[in-house]
Amino acid sequence: MSSSAASWTLWVVGGVALQVLVGVARAPPAPTKQHSNRQRQQNVQRFPQRSALHLQRKAQHLLTGLFFYAATSDLAIDVAGPVLSIAALAFLALHHARGAVPRVDALYIACFRGILRQEEAARRVLPGAFYFVAGVALAAALFPLGVARLALLHLTVGDPAASLCGTLFARGATATRSAPRTPAAVKRVRGWGENKSWAGFVGAFVATSLVSALAMRFGDLGGRGGGAVEPRGAALAGKALYSGLVAATAESIDLGWDDNLTLPLLSGIFLQLGAAAFGFEL
Repeated sequence: MSSSAASWTLWVVGGVALQVLVGVARAPPAPTKQHSNRQRQQNVQRFPQRSALHLQRKAQHLLTGLFFYAATSDLAIDVAGPVLSIAALAFLALHHARGAVPRVDALYIACFRGILRQEEAARRVLPGAFYFVAGVALAAALFPLGVARLALLHLTVGDPAASLCGTLFARGATATRSAPRTPAAVKRVRGWGENKSWAGFVGAFVATSLVSALAMRFGDLGGRGGGAVEPRGAALAGKALYSGLVAATAESIDLGWDDNLTLPLLSGIFLQLGAAAFGFEL
């Protein structure tokens, strides 16, 4: 194994350790020993639903993304794809092992109970971590360094921002029983994902525009070194706003797959198209 691959492996292990730390921090008590399907169902119902605010999960998503973004600043991006692909396969194997070995399932839930949703705890779907790692792996393999790193930032910040804003505005709408009509901010984005809202779109746009501006100005996205001329003023604002629009659009499109997989891929494609159309470099 090359030194770069070994370094990426250590970063992946560190990322898993970070998820465990966040997953057990202030988490609900571990589920009781299961003796029946009814008890198992009761244990699963302790976990948040997809529509819940679930700030602990959003914090884990943000920290994990920033963790991997930091890794791309020093390690070879071409090695990230294979290493992260192996990590995604490991998550897939673990998912199936949970169904075959009850002790594995119990240990998994004990470690990650603070960041799991009901459907993940019940093994009805693959964990979000699988799609997150797979999405980052594909972005690293398919796109140039600058595009891949920006797509990773879009996934890191855009997804939780959209979910947070959409959930908060939706809660406000449902809490006001006397409101005759749903606020425009909570209305679904017509023709896009059924779980998407204009509030989430705006939240993702604002958050990713800001983080894109910071990355473009100070982050050396393309790894060109200190001699590169970074964008400023109107050029920086234009690129950052386009980047935010790309991220918000990618987050709102529902292809039937998990957002953690589709968001970085769609974002990378749109960024590539924009770079070709407008002649800017990331």
